[in-house]
Amino acid sequence: MSLLKRREVSIAIFVLSLLVILFAEYTGVGRDVSSQIMIAVTMIVNFTLVLGFYNLFGHHIRIINRKNMPDMYYSVIFIATFLIYTGLQYFWPSGYDWTVSMVFTPLMMSVTMLEFTFLTMLWRGARVRNVFALIVIVSAAIIMIQQSILGNQIRPLWNLGNWILNVPNKGVTRGITILAGVGIVLTLVRALLGYERSYLGEVR
Repeated sequence: MSLLKRREVSIAIFVLSLLVILFAEYTGVGRDVSSQIMIAVTMIVNFTLVLGFYNLFGHHIRIINRKNMPDMYYSVIFIATFLIYTGLQYFWPSGYDWTVSMVFTPLMMSVTMLEFTFLTMLWRGARVRNVFALIVIVSAAIIMIQQSILGNQIRPLWNLGNWILNVPNKGVTRGITILAGVGIVLTLVRALLGYERSYLGEVR
């Protein structure tokens, strides 16, 4: 196996680059080297983006060449939409703005309506099995009514909904944020020690 293809070389490059960036960030020493590393990373990310577009287009072109009828139409629509959308952005900005406001935005609004359907399905499938489930369902009902037109008309319900959003909800959100930060730090430590290798394409 070539030396450059060895797993240890990739891990060493990742760890050394990360240590240099962290050292420069917290001490101010070696900021020039850190900046060069960040520029190199940006170039690599842009290259991988181009490679991703190439693979995506290749996948859809292969589907079209196979003339797989159920999927071929979607591939044709995808490629045509991508080319037209990109062309409008660079060659006809006013047409691009019109497409965003008159086509893309209404489509996104229709997609957001699916969230109401999912919420309705969740509500219908909810079962009060214990006190905590009852608290969740009652809180969800209060917030749903508060965010509707009736919320402004019922002042006690409006105040209660604000309290739920600003006190329990914010506390839980902060706890989740802290746990997410701890998870990121632990993942970083695992990567520095060589235990985390998912960025190499390995699934463990």
